[in-house]
Amino acid sequence: MRAARFAFVAALVAAAAHPALAGVVYVPAANVTRDGVLRKTQVVLSNQDQVNITGLRYRFIEQNVSGSPLPAGPFPVFYVAAGGTSITTVPVATLPVDKAGMLELFPGTAGLIVGGRLVYEKPGAYLKHVDLPAISSSNVRPADSAAFLQGLERGANSGVVTDLGVFNLGTTAAACTMDVHSAGGTMIASGVAFAIPAYSSLVAADIFGPTGTTPALEVPPSSWAKFSCNRSYYVVGVRHNATNGDTRPILATDSLANSTLEQPGAEPPPPPPGGQFNFRLPGQFLECTRYNKFWKTSLSDGRVSGRQFRKIVVDFDVYHHNWDPTKKTHIHMWLQNGSSWSSGLFGYLIASRSAGVMRFQVKYGVVTQVDSGPASQPGNTYHVHYEWDGVARRVWFTLRTAGGSIRAQKSIAINRGSFTVGGMFFATGSWPTGEGPEALQYGWKYYNLNVDYFQ
Repeated sequence: MRAARFAFVAALVAAAAHPALAGVVYVPAANVTRDGVLRKTQVVLSNQDQVNITGLRYRFIEQNVSGSPLPAGPFPVFYVAAGGTSITTVPVATLPVDKAGMLELFPGTAGLIVGGRLVYEKPGAYLKHVDLPAISSSNVRPADSAAFLQGLERGANSGVVTDLGVFNLGTTAAACTMDVHSAGGTMIASGVAFAIPAYSSLVAADIFGPTGTTPALEVPPSSWAKFSCNRSYYVVGVRHNATNGDTRPILATDSLANSTLEQPGAEPPPPPPGGQFNFRLPGQFLECTRYNKFWKTSLSDGRVSGRQFRKIVVDFDVYHHNWDPTKKTHIHMWLQNGSSWSSGLFGYLIASRSAGVMRFQVKYGVVTQVDSGPASQPGNTYHVHYEWDGVARRVWFTLRTAGGSIRAQKSIAINRGSFTVGGMFFATGSWPTGEGPEALQYGWKYYNLNVDYFQ
């Protein structure tokens, strides 16, 4: 792999999850299509002034081109209504087709909060988005320090790719290096060197994909990379599944020990036999925010759709940030096959604020609701394990603490021995329309989703 792999952009955008009051803020930006998937940038503005319309000037700085000196202008302006929020796609006049880099948003009123969004669009298939932290002088990493991204992947058969961005907000050019390892420690790429001009970026869609002179690199799930630059810098990634649109951010940590993924060690064993099909989303796949509060992923692709299975197993981690003071139903898991809640519900697990228990509903193989406790509590991370087992004729969940202790558990007999996949999905977070009983779970985080089907 060489620096030429940075020729396409991931358009990794600043997020409302970590907003910045309008000072000098940089929003990574792109209008790039790679392998039929368009990455395009939107800017999110929230006006805290309840009386006046507010505007913010901006310019586009193309990747690998220095943004210094600041041109004389004039500059286009984003406007947002008094007390309102706008989510606006960057116009082609500013960000042309096949161009990538970053937006510079100039200082404005202290009452204007700036964020951004990266939208993935595959015509006729899906429209997804992901929010990422804003880039400013307050969150760059020190020169010569190491940053780690864990959860990288590039699979020829899985459809999963990794998008990557590295940003230099300094007044001089930065020299950077990258090493890539598998989860088991095998070196995939070593000492990849690249330079970033002052006030510029090097960003890539499908960083491990083929170039004009080199083939694609196969990067197994849960691989990781180490970065370093001789100037202060910022690095971030996005994991995108071009088959079903599943998208999540990969945020940098100071060490591998800070990641929610398992630490590197021996290579994992191969999947067990018996017709198993896997869906993997390592690392954080959702942090509930005002702009990204509900998350849903399809568990039906060409491998499993229309096929009969006897068992499905789901594992994931959840950080319980707080209680919604107005609603009691806090979603941990929603697993459903098809569009019918009344007949296709495989598992709906929530923490009830008022009852202080974990409440579990099932409507396939049995129609019931059961409680077990105590409920998860704010400030803690838990692991959820779920199984619908047609061989054992039972369905159950277990909620464990970070230390492995069982906090809540329930097993229920079922009267079915198999199921046919027809639109199976996993969802969590706050109900997108706000109409249901589900709470607003701002700050809740979900990690390391693993789903297995067994025939």
